[in-house]
Amino acid sequence: MADRLVAGGFEDVDRTGSAEAFAAYLERIGTDERVRKLNRTRAETAGIGAGHRVLDVGCGVGFDASILAELVAPGGHVVGVDQSAGMVERAAARLVASGLPVEFRTGDAHALPFGDGTFDAAWTERVLVHVADPALVVREMIRVVRPGGTVVIAEADYHAYVVDSLDPTVATQVMARHARGLRHPDIGRRVRRLCLDAGAAEVRMRPEVRLVYELEFADKVLLLRDYLAAAVAAGEVDAERAAAWWAGLEDLQRRGRFLAALEFFIAFARVAG
Repeated sequence: MADRLVAGGFEDVDRTGSAEAFAAYLERIGTDERVRKLNRTRAETAGIGAGHRVLDVGCGVGFDASILAELVAPGGHVVGVDQSAGMVERAAARLVASGLPVEFRTGDAHALPFGDGTFDAAWTERVLVHVADPALVVREMIRVVRPGGTVVIAEADYHAYVVDSLDPTVATQVMARHARGLRHPDIGRRVRRLCLDAGAAEVRMRPEVRLVYELEFADKVLLLRDYLAAAVAAGEVDAERAAAWWAGLEDLQRRGRFLAALEFFIAFARVAG
C-alpha cells in the first residue's frame, strides 16, 4: 500500500483500489494534536466563526471539516467535498454521531456543484498539489464564496522540505524523489499568484515552517523509508549507503538531535465585492 502512496495516488484515490491506505495516511496526520492546533489557529486567523457556511475542498476523511464545524457552531454549517467516494464515505461514517454541523459530498473541485457566493469561506489544505488544474480550482473556490468572504489555501513547497542527517546527499535525493512523485511540488510558492489571477481583492500570506523532532512522525508524514527504498530500487542510492543513512537518523533520534522541516505557504484571499 505504501507503494501506491509513493506513486502519487492522491490524484485519483478511488482508481488505485486502495482507499484504505490513503485514509490511514490522512488519519496519521489528522489525529496529531500539533497539526490540529495549527489548522484551528489558521481557521481562527481567517475569521471563521459561529454562523458561517464553510466549504472544505478536498476534505479527505474529514479531519479539517470537523475543526471547521466546531468553529461555526452554533448556526453555521460545513460542507466537505472530495472527488473520492471512498474518502467521503469514511468522513461521513467517522462524524455521523458527532453532532457537528457538517455534511460530505462527492464532487470535482474543478467544477464545484454550488452556486456563486454560496459560502462565507472556502478552505483547502494540501490539495492543489494533486489536482490537474490548480488555477481552475482556485477560481472555483473564489466563485462560490460571497463578496467579502475568505478563501484559505495551505500548500507546501516540496522542494523546500529538509531533513538533517549525517549524509546530506542521500537526504537531498530522498526529498527530490518525494517531490518528483507529486503533480505540482512547487505549488506553495504559487498560491498568492493563483489567488490574484483568479480575481481576489487582496491576499494575505503567512509562512508556516513545521519543525518535526521525532523520526517516527517524520517518517509517517514524509514516507522516508519508502522513498529511500524507491531510490535504492532505482539505483539512485547504494543500498549500503542507504542503510547507513537510516541508521544515522535513528542515532540522531536516540540522542535527541533529529530535525526535519516542512515549509508551508498559507494564503488568506478576500473575495472582491
